[in-house]
Amino acid sequence: MINSVSKTSAALILAAFLSASCSSDVEPEQQQSDTSNQPAADTSSANASSADNSVAKVNDDYISRLDLESYKSQKQAAAPGSVLNDADIIDEMVTIELVKQDAIKAGVDQHEDFNTALTNARNNLLVSFHMKDIFGDIEYSDEELQEEYDAQIAGQGRNEYKAMHVLLENENDAKEVIRQLDEGADFAELAKEKSKDPSAASGGDLGWFQPGTMVKPFAEAIESMEKGAYSKTPVNSQFGWHVIKLEDIRDVPLPTVEEMKNQLVPAITKKKLQAYLDGLKESGSIEILETTEEEKPADPE
Repeated sequence: MINSVSKTSAALILAAFLSASCSSDVEPEQQQSDTSNQPAADTSSANASSADNSVAKVNDDYISRLDLESYKSQKQAAAPGSVLNDADIIDEMVTIELVKQDAIKAGVDQHEDFNTALTNARNNLLVSFHMKDIFGDIEYSDEELQEEYDAQIAGQGRNEYKAMHVLLENENDAKEVIRQLDEGADFAELAKEKSKDPSAASGGDLGWFQPGTMVKPFAEAIESMEKGAYSKTPVNSQFGWHVIKLEDIRDVPLPTVEEMKNQLVPAITKKKLQAYLDGLKESGSIEILETTEEEKPADPE
């Protein structure tokens, strides 16, 4: 039994669901005009068996107005804001239909790789539309939004720091800068003279930032300092050796639940999707019958 769906699988399914949601402005009746056994590029509906409600006839096949509207909606979703002309769209659909018919004459629809691709496309569409049916119109309660908000806010720092720094090649150079500061040297002038960081031009000024945006040794050092102080020992990171001066600290204004709603809803949906997928795997009977070469145990010597 496999107990959980991999995060990669869940992410791919979520992406497919979101893609289907974004491109599904067509009414349900329009979405159902394509048969499940036809490729996505098929421009003729199985229901378009006569000239009634059709916009074109290509040899013996009709292109229905329903097909036209569905195809336009797909193109509109791919290029929002674009102006689509019916005549141009019909001409494009006629071209696709002609090539499709020629491909069938050539037996392309009998190729194994074509049918494998068709099966994969059908499976992906089934998953996408099923995910949309389950999660597409779901609305979350204020309690659910608040719970996700609290979880996300808890991981954010509540303070912003304004600091300067001098970045040096080695520890001895950093200690020398600290010695000069102890003797009353100006921090900004030392940064301009000695720092190898681009901020040297502005006297080492880093502006306002949250610790999480900095490398860990720098962040830990800045959070342990008092306003107005400079580091008494050099701080080492992958960039070199830092001498830091903390100029100021201020509270971070936290966004409201409403302001974060567009971030909260996808996060809750992702968690519910993961729970749904895990449930399917828990209740399903799964047996992996073949592994890749890399996963097979090595032959005994």
